Amino acid sequence: MIEINIKIDEVDYNSAVGTIIPILLKKQSGSNPIFAVLKKIEGLPVSAAKAVLSVLPKKTKDELAVACLNLYSEDISRELTKLVGKNGIQMKVESVQVSSIDETE
Repeated sequence: MIEINIKIDEVDYNSAVGTIIPILLKKQSGSNPIFAVLKKIEGLPVSAAKAVLSVLPKKTKDELAVACLNLYSEDISRELTKLVGKNGIQMKVESVQVSSIDETE
């Protein structure tokens, strides 16, 4: 088995806020503290939600993005499998797990 690590940075949270929040609220589960933040901004206009997100620490914003990407891990796996197959490499991407990392590492 092979493992690939991809680092993502410079996420434009302002442009993604209108997508991330509704997706996470629709599919929320468990007692993740991130959902408490989302509940507070649910129903606010996008401009107000952007204002709220702008004062959150980057780590919290990263955790929101991680939660959203993990909801789509099966879709991401499927699309990666298609992409490499289209480029002549036959394999199956078993899983995609997204997590945030400490920037000081």
